[in-house]
Amino acid sequence: MNNHEIICVGEILWDSLPAGLFPGGAPFNVAHDLHRMGTRAGIISRVGSDVLGKEILRWLEMEGMSNDLIQIDEKLPTGLVEVSVDAKGNPSYLIKEPVAWDSMEPEEKSLKAVSDAEVLVFGTLASRNKRSRETIQRLLESDAVKVLDVNLRAGAESREIVEALLKSTNIVKANASEFDALRNWFGLSANDRSAAEELA
Repeated sequence: MNNHEIICVGEILWDSLPAGLFPGGAPFNVAHDLHRMGTRAGIISRVGSDVLGKEILRWLEMEGMSNDLIQIDEKLPTGLVEVSVDAKGNPSYLIKEPVAWDSMEPEEKSLKAVSDAEVLVFGTLASRNKRSRETIQRLLESDAVKVLDVNLRAGAESREIVEALLKSTNIVKANASEFDALRNWFGLSANDRSAAEELA
């Protein structure tokens, strides 16, 4: 097994765009970009034993990325997101469920990989399902620096889940609208810098 400096955990899926199918998922995108920059980055996720799952594994191999931490689900399908874009270029997402990455397991090789890694990157979306949420909580017991990507999507916007994840986090990444959601939830300052300090 490869030793990874950074482990990303969460959804790996296919984005169904007007131009076709593309591998996606926030944790996967981070791992892929890091890999292309020469960083030893791995991804913990789960795909179905279907054609789309096999194609993701093949695509990872083509990119020179390890798929040793990708689990195979014999029952649930590989993740798929239908992306539509309005006239102003704003995307909207229909995220299928349940899918394989909703049922990630705390496999020993995943726990070992995270314990050896320097950084663990994870997002809020993969915690929408109890099974994957429990797995992520197990992984968060490591000593790695933990980076939380606040990735709020319709149907996966639980304040309670986000708050629990924040308590295990060293670094938070959020876009403007997600940061506003945190501001409203936790009564943070209107000033961005002050709000960030209060959140910390």
